[in-house]
Amino acid sequence: MYIDTHAHLFMTAFDRDRDAVIQCASENGIGVIIDVGIDMETSCKAIENAHRYEIVFAAAGFHPHEASLFNAEEFENFVAGHRGEIIALGEFGLDFYRDLSPRPIQKNALRAQITIAQNHNLPLILHCRNAYSEMFEILNNFPHPLTGVMHCYSGNFDDLKIALDMGLHISVGGPLTYPNSRLRELIKFIPADRILLETDAPYLPPQAFRGKRNEPSYMVLTAGVMADTLGIRIFQVRDLTTENACRLFSLPIK
Repeated sequence: MYIDTHAHLFMTAFDRDRDAVIQCASENGIGVIIDVGIDMETSCKAIENAHRYEIVFAAAGFHPHEASLFNAEEFENFVAGHRGEIIALGEFGLDFYRDLSPRPIQKNALRAQITIAQNHNLPLILHCRNAYSEMFEILNNFPHPLTGVMHCYSGNFDDLKIALDMGLHISVGGPLTYPNSRLRELIKFIPADRILLETDAPYLPPQAFRGKRNEPSYMVLTAGVMADTLGIRIFQVRDLTTENACRLFSLPIK
């Protein structure tokens, strides 16, 4: 089976056919979908989906766009109250592309969520856009190796090396399939035990579905491009990314 390590099934884009989308994913070999919250409300919805669907697991966090709403004490209490229902904290991080929350507030929310995750021994799901040097400066203040993933990786080779040296996993999705994607060169430098697959559904669909809603079932297309790029068989991509995800997120799956 495959593991989609990052999707947003709680979003309204799936309200009319969520059951069908998850069923289609299962029929196409997706054995696990991690539903990743972006604030308190959506983290609750992700937990609800994890209770409702056998293949869904929940992560809770405050996206940098929502960092202005973050309260460390409230979130700490939320995480403590939902231990056993969430498998990771995220997504959170820095986004200096859209700057929907002031940068100092994004940084404070990032620091606080890393601390909470480490207090509860939960892996990190990190969002970073146009802010790699600033993120690494913050991450350097925490004990290494870091347990977590740089979701939907969009940095350069130097950023990749730093993230790997910190102990992070690297996740790639639909953009790998885009014509002339630089990810096709970068993934050759990711160790086999550190690479993950994701969709970020409903965003960033693979090339065959550009302009449409992304779904977990489409991740198999990304896996195919990854296999071609690395010169291995698609079942090898499936097996190694699944093993990596199970280890990182302590998934109770064999």
